[in-house]
Amino acid sequence: MTSTRPRRRWAVLLPLLLLGSCMDQGPSQPSRVLVVGWDGASFDLIDPLLAAGLLPNLAQLQAKGRTAQLESTRIPISSAAWTSAFSGMGPGQTGVFGFFEPVADSNDVRLISSRSNQAPPLWRILSSRGVGVHVVGVPVTWPPEPIKGVMVAGMLAPHEGGFALPEAYERRLLQRGFVPDLGVWRGSSLPDAQRVQQQLEIKEQALVELLSQHNWRCAVTVFKSLDVISHQRYSTDMEGPVAQLLVQLDQVLGSLIEAAGPQTDVLVVSDHGFQRYPRSLDLEAFLIQNKWTERKSADAPGRGQMGPLADARPTAHRARMKNIDLARSRALAMDCEGNFGSLRLNVAGRDHGGVVDPQQINELLEALEEDLRSLSIDGQPVVTQVWRASKLMPGPHRRALPDLVFETVADLRVVLGSGDILHSRLPGGFPDHALDGIAVLAGPSIAMESQRARWSITDLGPTILHLLEQPLYTEFSGSFHGEILRTTRKPQMISRKLDPTLRNRSQADQGTIRSNKELEDLMRALESMGYSGGEGDR
Repeated sequence: MTSTRPRRRWAVLLPLLLLGSCMDQGPSQPSRVLVVGWDGASFDLIDPLLAAGLLPNLAQLQAKGRTAQLESTRIPISSAAWTSAFSGMGPGQTGVFGFFEPVADSNDVRLISSRSNQAPPLWRILSSRGVGVHVVGVPVTWPPEPIKGVMVAGMLAPHEGGFALPEAYERRLLQRGFVPDLGVWRGSSLPDAQRVQQQLEIKEQALVELLSQHNWRCAVTVFKSLDVISHQRYSTDMEGPVAQLLVQLDQVLGSLIEAAGPQTDVLVVSDHGFQRYPRSLDLEAFLIQNKWTERKSADAPGRGQMGPLADARPTAHRARMKNIDLARSRALAMDCEGNFGSLRLNVAGRDHGGVVDPQQINELLEALEEDLRSLSIDGQPVVTQVWRASKLMPGPHRRALPDLVFETVADLRVVLGSGDILHSRLPGGFPDHALDGIAVLAGPSIAMESQRARWSITDLGPTILHLLEQPLYTEFSGSFHGEILRTTRKPQMISRKLDPTLRNRSQADQGTIRSNKELEDLMRALESMGYSGGEGDR
């Protein structure tokens, strides 16, 4: 598969000599896995583009391999979804549910980071076992941790630096003008088409350089720009901006597949889908009307400061909480995304300022569910599913998790702070996340199958490890999909607690990337291939 984009060969400079220490030298190469994330991609738009012949590289993967609807986390939000995807565990095990986590002994919140994840991600597992792995642009990987390869953090990473390891590799990216996050979490404005194109080219070239080397067996990258553009202008118009960006991403995909080589199994995946919602449900307004939440003032707080969301969102949260009378509030609204919402009881002894007797939790959750299910439009219920979060997302890390999660009808978006409980938006609807993402996979290990399957996003981690013939953890909530393999083989199952190679995060942060001898060997290997590390190659 080849790219239709103009190709420019960039020199591999001295910083690239600092890539992973697990070098598979010699003429024969073991099988490898390349995971390419298209954040927010949906078959609703991709299928028509495939049918029209506009995504030739993805079409070849589909023709030679198989596809699956990839069910996101509930709620379908990038922070929880990507973390669960590459940890093989749900939010109750990772502790990551939204973009913010509570500050102890307060009602304040702070932005999550890679250290918020309480489960070992794929790259730490592989690095601990001596397997070379590159990670570029995956959300919630800042601050980066040392791995057996290159780690470039994605969404939530600061622009000015500190987003990549080794540090010398980060300096090279900064010299090229690379930005780790094009969204508004760290920036103050959304990117225009020219900036998206510029960053796409820089990232493509950096990835091609990494994948052309022989020091890796797994590489994971995520293109977040698709989600950024979809939040602004999502449509299923095949000539619209989202479709145009998908065409560009397909061209990049061709370059990456070519660089990775024929021995590579390729997975193209997304964390959730996208759609437009013509109607909205304001969860907090619903809780106020039904006397679950009490405000100090009838006036809703303003939208707060403008600027990067990493700063604006906590400020808005503080303003909202300041106006809530916690002494009279039994339940509080939590994260909402797409047609999913969540809420949490205000429990004494558990929550700061809590008033609900712990003995009443079950009774009050039943009453809350009844109130949600009674909500209707023109006599038709709008809430279709309600889950106890403890059952939906089992696990020990529940500090940032809700008590109830619910789903509404497919055209009703759940929001916070709009004022009216139920109301209509613009005729074209409001673009937001949908539950189902995509998975398209093909390669030498993967058997062909024309029927589209349905997977959970937590299945990705175990399945990738199984493709790499690595032991799986019995603690995974996701499943490995052995049926995709051309040759049947059972995985070795071990407990995470009994894995002698696994490092925890603090141990990983103290790890070293490369010895001097390994650097010298890598320099000689690159020079023999015609690459140079001189100043003139910059």
